[in-house]
Amino acid sequence: MVITPFAVLLLLIYAYILIKSKTSLKIFRSFFIVLVTVTLNIRMGYFFKIGDSLLAYRAICTYFTTIVGIVIIFRQNKIQSRLLKIVALFVIAMVINFAVAKFFPYSGPINITEWEDYVYGVRNYGRLNGSELETGIYLVFICNCIILIVAKFMFSKQDVKYVISRVIDFSQISIILGFIEWLITNLFHSKIITEMCIAVFGIQGAQQNYLTHRGFLYAIQGSTKEPSMFSTTIFYLSILIIVESLLENNNKIKRNILLVCCGILLLINPTLSSYVYLLIDIFLYFVFILRNSNRKHGFKVVLRTSIISITSIVLIFFTTIYAQDLTSSSNYILQRIGNAIIQVQNIISGSTLTYSSEAIRLSSIFYSFGMWIQRPFFGYGIGSLSCHSGIVTFLFVGGVVCFLLYVGVLLRFAQTGSKLLIQNLYFVISIFIVPNLFLNDYETIMCIVIPLACYGYSLSIFPNNSE
Repeated sequence: MVITPFAVLLLLIYAYILIKSKTSLKIFRSFFIVLVTVTLNIRMGYFFKIGDSLLAYRAICTYFTTIVGIVIIFRQNKIQSRLLKIVALFVIAMVINFAVAKFFPYSGPINITEWEDYVYGVRNYGRLNGSELETGIYLVFICNCIILIVAKFMFSKQDVKYVISRVIDFSQISIILGFIEWLITNLFHSKIITEMCIAVFGIQGAQQNYLTHRGFLYAIQGSTKEPSMFSTTIFYLSILIIVESLLENNNKIKRNILLVCCGILLLINPTLSSYVYLLIDIFLYFVFILRNSNRKHGFKVVLRTSIISITSIVLIFFTTIYAQDLTSSSNYILQRIGNAIIQVQNIISGSTLTYSSEAIRLSSIFYSFGMWIQRPFFGYGIGSLSCHSGIVTFLFVGGVVCFLLYVGVLLRFAQTGSKLLIQNLYFVISIFIVPNLFLNDYETIMCIVIPLACYGYSLSIFPNNSE
């Protein structure tokens, strides 16, 4: 058995919390902070490993927090929360999804080719038999729901503010690590930071045990598996900073500095996902923070949002026209954008794909979406397939029923007032659906930071009315 150094530290942290905390609320709140911080900043690391089997940090932190949550539930006479109903429906849907996939698996052929080979025209097909189902992911989804029920019942607005603040404080390490890695990697061409993270956190399949040169810069990955995952970490950290800015008027200078640092890291990390995240961040900043400071100027908000939307449409239109010119650009990101547009055009027209990261990503998404249409309601079961889109993967494996119910769980958890459904839905679309439409995987979809950010945002709009 191999246990990582960070796993030992994590056990000591949990022991310290249990010794120092005098109430179940403080224990649960501290465990919740650890869960959000670890799952946000450490991607694909393992707690311990026995042979080829391993237990991920996400799983161990989720299980520990769930155990505390269950103890709290049994100690309470009754937990009153409307969240219970939608969670019950989601759990039932997940059970049906598992049962259908286990006992009535899809009988047709399904692609088992690596997506890299798929682009080259290799086609290998297999049959589902239920053995490919990942029961651990089903369990994590259900545990997350239990955690959200307890958090909704136990947390006051001050608790939510405290949790977000502490997660941001601890996650500053990722910002510092990102800048240090960028300097060491690009100035000295050294991979020492990556090797250190692999040794400390046990990052599985880290891409950057070699240097990833993109354009004129080397990419950075922090304590994650690959550069795009590090960009995901920085993006959701910036979302928490934006939400904290909406909740709290103090420490504006510190938050603005952290937000700028997140923006710089996204700008200097040469991945296409970084720039997608940066654009979403800018949009959210203008729409939410500036609206919060000018609540009475509704017309200005609508005008500003309309200008941003129209500008985006115009930019998309012109980049589509000049996609071929972008592919010959000396700028790495412009090349990626041009390649992505051309690959979409090739897929739609049925033309031969040119091997590239965009072709791999988009072909996997289009194939999975086409298969989902054949079995749309309860999907193929978690573990049957994974593509380069968190949303499409969720639709494929869970079906539209599980997907919509999970969105319902996020909305109900965030709900603090009867008139906030549209605002909350808009925020959920902005930070859950849009970023994960062409990026990410289960790791991001299940990350508890998303419902936490949604709840904090809802409290910032309507703080005096909660369930």
